[in-house]
Amino acid sequence: MQSGREEPDISFKNVMRALQFAGTIEELARRLKAEDWEVERVVLLMQREGLVNLKGDKVVLTSKGRRAMLRDEVE
Repeated sequence: MQSGREEPDISFKNVMRALQFAGTIEELARRLKAEDWEVERVVLLMQREGLVNLKGDKVVLTSKGRRAMLRDEVE
């Protein structure tokens, strides 16, 4: 996602990697040094693609998301 920050953009790949250590949008934002709304926007796009599910305040990778993450690590 393009943002007004000087930091690199938040990507699906960055969020998937951070999900290994964080489970909520707030934790992801802290880990990615981003605003909550920026991370929430990416997570909602990922949910629409079927890569994550939102369960309460938790963000959980789906099997499709895990396969995508593994595929990216191999490349």
